Amino acid sequence: MASIEYTSIEEAKALRRSKRKSPVVEEYEAFLLNLPEGKAGMIDAKKEKEKPLTIRNRLIRVGKSLNMDDLNVKRAGDVVTFWRE
Repeated sequence: MASIEYTSIEEAKALRRSKRKSPVVEEYEAFLLNLPEGKAGMIDAKKEKEKPLTIRNRLIRVGKSLNMDDLNVKRAGDVVTFWRE
């Protein structure tokens, strides 16, 4: 039979947050948090040696984790653009 322990919700949430973020995720968070108002960011997938779809998906996932509901991410060829409205 499984052994169950009980803890507070705050402690359970703190355990969840203790996982380190990958350097790539931290870099994408910085891109989004430092995006000037009224400006769009552009990432060239060829220069980053990544697939454009991977970059697009990362931006969307990081934007959701930062509660950025107004984030727009578009891909045109190898270039991924993102901005907030």
